[in-house]
Amino acid sequence: RYAQEGERVFAVDLNPQALEETVRRVCEAGGEIQTHLADVTSDAAVREMAQSCLQAWGRVDVLVNNVRGSRKGGPVALSEADWDAQLDYNLKSVFLTCKHVLPHMQEQGGGAIVNIASTSGIRWTGSAQDPTRGSTRTSSRTRMRMISWASGSRPVSLITMSAWSSWSIELTATWPHFVWSATTTSRPPTSIRAR
Repeated sequence: RYAQEGERVFAVDLNPQALEETVRRVCEAGGEIQTHLADVTSDAAVREMAQSCLQAWGRVDVLVNNVRGSRKGGPVALSEADWDAQLDYNLKSVFLTCKHVLPHMQEQGGGAIVNIASTSGIRWTGSAQDPTRGSTRTSSRTRMRMISWASGSRPVSLITMSAWSSWSIELTATWPHFVWSATTTSRPPTSIRAR
């Protein structure tokens, strides 16, 4: 969508094949794109990612956190290592990207951060990983509230926060409807019916 609007895209992924698909789609839309491979659960990798984006485009106007990691099972079946990995993918990644991008947005006089959460955190979607994925992905909203409070502003609503307002930086968490993707096509149709 950003490419269709004429925006330049800096796409980041851990998976080179996923980046190839993103490049193809952006180019088909007539957009400009630079790519970067990074593990967004690593502080050093995210710092390098932010610097690479600045070197490529000179600024960061919109940061979209759309990383996800989920494992099947609830608190009894899930291993502690898998739980920690989910926290890293779904929470730590947002913390690190905000940590390394917010200062640049502050310097340039504004920007927007959009966190993509999961409907699994607000309703059952028929997936065995819903209890654990939902609890971490829905924390995007809580994180936005924490960042908002830490900056000294007050949330405007439960979803959109008017945080960092003195620097014209808007922080938002959103729950899109079910999205067909490589990870969801294997789910049986009955598990994705509207509830």
